[in-house]
Amino acid sequence: SVAVLDIGYSHLNVIVFEKGHYKFNRFINQGSQSIDQNLVSFMDVSFDDAEKLKSDIAHLNKEFELPDELLDPSEPQAQKMRVLNIVRNTVDSWVDDIDRIFKYYTTRGMGNSIEQIYLYGGSSRLKGLDEYLQDAFGIPTSCISSLTNVNIGQYTGDAALGSYINALGTMIRR
Repeated sequence: SVAVLDIGYSHLNVIVFEKGHYKFNRFINQGSQSIDQNLVSFMDVSFDDAEKLKSDIAHLNKEFELPDELLDPSEPQAQKMRVLNIVRNTVDSWVDDIDRIFKYYTTRGMGNSIEQIYLYGGSSRLKGLDEYLQDAFGIPTSCISSLTNVNIGQYTGDAALGSYINALGTMIRR
């Protein structure tokens, strides 16, 4: 079975497919807005600044070299570490909710398991999210970067395809 995660601003949608057929989906009332809210609360910054801090993260899995002496909290390195910890803690709460959904599915039938996770949606572009989730679940995880059987012609834009999957799906259904 395959799980497809739509990671949006206000919610996550977890969709499970088994042998290419839709089984079920569940919404989680969290998304990148949760990251922004936590950054605003804990860093005492505006929402615009929170968005910038989030986009400046080099990689969600990046580990910082800890200095021998204590860092001054106002130093850029200390702030980057703090932002990364806030983002990771928020994503960890997503992981807990997603894991509950996976456990629901895997306990409903013999042999039910999730073998692959695919990510899409605007917030799936958070650098290193795919690797972070792969480490958390122990399941191969990747961002959707192309679609088969969908011709988008001479598209030359630089926006990630995963941001448009909902719109493409709507057009295909019509």
